[in-house]
Amino acid sequence: MSRSIGDEISQKVGVISIPEITEHTIDSNDIFAIWASDGVWEFLSNEDAVYVVLQNLHSIVDATHKLVNISNNLWRQNEEVVDDITCVIVQFHNYDSTTLSCSVDITQDGTIVPQPLVDIQHVHVIPGEPIIRVSR
Repeated sequence: MSRSIGDEISQKVGVISIPEITEHTIDSNDIFAIWASDGVWEFLSNEDAVYVVLQNLHSIVDATHKLVNISNNLWRQNEEVVDDITCVIVQFHNYDSTTLSCSVDITQDGTIVPQPLVDIQHVHVIPGEPIIRVSR
């Protein structure tokens, strides 16, 4: 969305900066939520992403890494460039100290670098490496 703000050329071909917003009330049937950039959703369906997370519920960090790795591999198989891949997973049940939100970035050599975000329970920043953004 941020790319489309003020981009008059893209607006002429239908790109808009108005976000699509969906509301959902979290209830006892909800286990987790996945927030991800189009770099994840380009080649993965909602069902495939949910399956990956369900197979890795023992660690949301592992589930996040798995989704990003799969997305990265699919980009490399299908395109000459890899889009930015950002993924945050929040687990609603069985919260423990290993349930963290995590994002990743890809370095120039294609290495996936985890970028820990905020520990939801303790509300403190978990230090990580500087984010490296690469345009390819």
